[in-house]
This record gives sequence, structure tokens and C-alpha cells, in this order.
Amino acid sequence: RRKMLKNSIFYQAFLQLKYLDCKELRRNYVAKLDDGQERTFKVKFFGEGVQDNGGPYRETFHELIDEVFNEHEALPLFIKSPNFRHSDGVVQDKYVPNPACTNLELYKFFGKIVGICIRNHILINFNLSSIVWKLLIGPYLNTISVHDDIAQIDEGFVRQYDYIRTMNADASSDLADFSFTFKRCDEQQMDVIPNGENIRVTHENRDNYLQLIKYHKLHEFDAQIDAIRSGLADIIPLQLLPIYTDKEFERKICGDSDFSVDLLKSVTVYERKICGDSDFSVDLLKSVTVYEGHLTAHSFHVKMFWSMIETFTPQQKEMFLRFTWAKTRMPSKKSQFGGNTFKLQPYDMGASSDPHKTDLLLPRSHTCFFSLQLPSYSSLAVMKDRFLYAFKNAASMDRDLKLQDSEL
Repeated sequence: RRKMLKNSIFYQAFLQLKYLDCKELRRNYVAKLDDGQERTFKVKFFGEGVQDNGGPYRETFHELIDEVFNEHEALPLFIKSPNFRHSDGVVQDKYVPNPACTNLELYKFFGKIVGICIRNHILINFNLSSIVWKLLIGPYLNTISVHDDIAQIDEGFVRQYDYIRTMNADASSDLADFSFTFKRCDEQQMDVIPNGENIRVTHENRDNYLQLIKYHKLHEFDAQIDAIRSGLADIIPLQLLPIYTDKEFERKICGDSDFSVDLLKSVTVYERKICGDSDFSVDLLKSVTVYEGHLTAHSFHVKMFWSMIETFTPQQKEMFLRFTWAKTRMPSKKSQFGGNTFKLQPYDMGASSDPHKTDLLLPRSHTCFFSLQLPSYSSLAVMKDRFLYAFKNAASMDRDLKLQDSEL
């Protein structure tokens, strides 16, 4: 498990960035070939030939976040909520900080990563509960409700709380099954007062018991939240966070996975045929390219493409963004694209390719430039099948490019 942790992208980034001064992590710059992507540092994937013109930089953050929220990884920072784990309650897909994890340095680094993504306008995808977002904004600035925020993560706790709160005095003997303990989100039973497991709840002391378990439930991951806020504070001013509600703050960091197809259409550019590989400047290549035809919004397979996108589920849309832009969320407004456009290009068949095998081709993307080469598939069903296959099997950065001599 320790070896898995050391090999994770998250831990490697932690080791390489932990000694940098915070002002170095707050800097933003745009390199010449980055297509407008703001960044704090450059990324090099060892053993891979891909060049970082923005796509690998964004992909690093998405891979890192995937590791943090993957229960099979060796990073114990976040765990599934009890609702998620037991398929209980209305909301069953939220994560919470792990109250058993005491490596607060890693939580602080997570806060720094989130802060860098905010400054670089990189939307990252993770699903924290409303109580966590409210605590991150400010622990005393939001009213946290048992029947809303706590129920979102632990419906079993709320049922027990309400059962004891509404119990009649005549049925107080049923309280004998309860002691002064509560179950944390990691399933650990904790005393709420010294020797609490040996003190029974009675009708006379139940109000005190309810106050204590509510307090401990609201504060079970205070140490982890404080560490994340400390990391955030190194990158962004915490004084600005109260201008957001918890939902607005989540949208600021994570964006909307179920994006508007009309919005994507409004920032799409239909380009003429190009040749070359993924490491190029679009403007430079245009100036030296001989164009042999073009796409328009009225091209048959372009209209088929938009019909396909409109049938995508939110999860498939997220996979599409990951494949074409190395992002998982799309800005909610056109003005937030920062001049970027989605470039839809004809597929480069090459000199020796057989045009009759078009339906066997996979779409080709250049994530650094948010561009997609679109084969002229014969039907909508074939197109969707090829795209979904590419999403699931070819979503990582190209490993087939020639490496530098020093890496061979």
C-alpha cells in the first residue's frame, strides 16, 4: 500500500511541489503554444512522448483527482459517505473527508491543488457533500441542517436522531439500547463523553445526548477541513469565499458535467483539412497548409455528430470532454471560454488508407487545442459506437510518439 501511494501522481506531485514557495504556486502564465491555457508549471510524463501544450497539464489534475477519489487507490483522504456505501437515503453519491486520516499535509496539498485549478480556470470533477462545501467556505457562515446536509451523507444517523428526539416518555425503556456514542462516517464508534459506551441514554438525559451527537457529527472532520482551507489560503484569499453559496462554490470548482450542446455549438469552429500530429500550433499550421476541402455546419456527418452529442448522457458528455479537451467539466458561459474554440476537422486518412474502412476508424483528438478530427462515418449508430469505444479505450495521452533520445 505504501508503494502504491509513492507511485501515485498525487504523491509524486506532493513531493515535487511541497518545497516551492507559495508565491510560486500562485503565479499564472500562458506559454506561446498553449492555446490560452493558464498554468503554474510545466508537465512531463516520463516514458511518454507527448508534449505539454496545455492538454497534459490539465490531464495531470484530472488523473490526480481520480486517484484521490478512487477507493482502490492507496490515498485515504476521502471516503464514500454512509449513504453511498450502504445505498441508503435520497442522495447516494457523495464523498466526505476521512476522519481517520491524520496525514494533514496531504489534505493541505489537496487544498493547494484546488486553489491552483481555480486560478488556472481548470474545472475538476469530484462529488463532495454540501456539508463539506459549506465548511470549506467558512465554518460559521452557513447554517448546516441535520435533515438536509447530514441526511445527504448519513440517513441512518438522522433516523436515529429523530427516533430518540420524538420518543414518548412511556417508551423510554427503548432508549436502553443506546449509549453516549455515535458512529463516524468511517464506521468507527466514538464516545461523545468519557466512558460514553458504558453510559445509557435515558428520557432525562436524551436532550444532552442529542446535542452531543449532533455536535460531533458536524465536527467529525474539522481537522481535515482546516488543513484543506489552509492549503486553499496559500493560493487564493479565503476572505472571498463567503460571496459564494455552497452550490455556487462547487460549480466554480467543478463546473457542469451535463453541458449545453447549444453552448458547445456556439464556440465551435469548422476547419479545413489538416495534416500533422498532435504537437502543433493551429495558427502556424494553417499558414503553411494546402486546404483540400472543408467542413461546415451543414456537412452530413457534422449534423450527425451533433445529433450524437445530443443523445449523450451526462457521464458520456464528461467522457467526451476528457477525450477532446482533457477536462471533465465545461464552462457554463461562452464568456468563460477565454477565447478558446472547439475545432472540428476532417479526418486525415493519410496517403495509403482505404476510404472503405472509414467505419473502423476511431476519432482523433488534440486535447491541447480542443480539436477533433471526425471520420465520415456511414451512420449515427456507427459513429456513436466508435466514439464510446474511443472514450473507454483511448482516453489517455498518446504513448506511441517517439521519445526523446534520453528516454530510450
